[in-house]
Amino acid sequence: MKRFSAYFKLQLKRYLRAYPWVIAVTLILVLGVAATLGVVIESNTSSESSEKIKIGVVGDYSDNYFKTGITALENLDTSRLSIDLVRCNSEDDAKVKLSNDTISAYVLVPEGFVESVLNGENKSLKYVMKESSSSIGAVLSAEAVKTVTNMITKTQTGITAAAQYCYDTNNTENMSDKNKEMNIMYINLVFSRSNTAQVENIGLKDGLNSASYYFCGIATLFLLLFGIAFCPLLAKKNLSFNWLLSSKGAGVTGIVLGEFLSFVLFSVATVLIVAFIVGVCGSFVNFEDIGIVNINIQSMLVLWLNVIPAVAAVCAVQYFLYEITSGIISGVLVQFVAAAGLGYISGCFYPDYFFPQAIRTVAFYLPSGAAFSSVRSALALGTPSIGTALCVAYAVVFVILALLIRRRKLSHI
Repeated sequence: MKRFSAYFKLQLKRYLRAYPWVIAVTLILVLGVAATLGVVIESNTSSESSEKIKIGVVGDYSDNYFKTGITALENLDTSRLSIDLVRCNSEDDAKVKLSNDTISAYVLVPEGFVESVLNGENKSLKYVMKESSSSIGAVLSAEAVKTVTNMITKTQTGITAAAQYCYDTNNTENMSDKNKEMNIMYINLVFSRSNTAQVENIGLKDGLNSASYYFCGIATLFLLLFGIAFCPLLAKKNLSFNWLLSSKGAGVTGIVLGEFLSFVLFSVATVLIVAFIVGVCGSFVNFEDIGIVNINIQSMLVLWLNVIPAVAAVCAVQYFLYEITSGIISGVLVQFVAAAGLGYISGCFYPDYFFPQAIRTVAFYLPSGAAFSSVRSALALGTPSIGTALCVAYAVVFVILALLIRRRKLSHI
């Protein structure tokens, strides 16, 4: 025990001397992953905005009824969140835009259409799309037009039936006013149709929105790349000195545990510093503007406490990878390739629903998947998850594997 304690203190001194280098490389990694996070969120936001269905509208924009209706759809109706109405000067203009793929389809509104709806007449809309178009935008726009047509048909039916009832009962006094009241009632029903259903945003994973999900993904990627900062300490191994300590009774287990525990302690301390910096930034910068919620000093400290098992698991994997390599260059290369590959499969770059179910199942039980799950759960709920338990198991497994490899190496000296 005394020999283990002495070797452990020796390792702590080694790490303390090299810590300025570790901090410098860590800051570079933080800046790199922060830039990556910004690019990912920006591209995700751009892709979301570009997913709006563009539908051209051809009509008489000098008509006050028509212009008011289009303005209401563009600014008041919930359809504006998924449909972008493109005003076309004429049907020829709409055809040009359709052929250039500027719009997915266009709707031709005949002259006097609004008045015909108000009077219960039957003027039909003309919907045009490419015959060969099978994109999701074209299909959804066709469904949107079909829905609008059904609304108009039902409205006309209701108004006509009400008028017929008034005629049958000889109650035709103030028919014009009653007709306007029904039109206003139907308009209110259309604009308030979203109240008929309760919409719940369940997020991409664990209730996190896109930006928060990618924040957790980039944070996990940072942990996976974190071992590169410790390459001077972990890649260089004095096996002869290890063999000498082992022959003096220190034991291979004590040597490996002394090195690994020093690595974990300084890793946890460094992650604490990074979490504190991010929390301070969150106190001055409103991350909610880009969709990342719950970023402050307190939440980052809670996140740090909950991801300590994930840090230990990742450290164990990195320690194992350094153990099976020789030299700084090969060690750093293997660390980078492993981090990129595991991060990609585990969904750090893209949500895992892009992958087949078999890959998603395997990815969850990988060390990176368990760490990612632990980070997501910590940010969303502030509590451990099943990923946390897997992280503890992986930490033990990979330390044992590294111990077996070190024992085998020393047996050949």
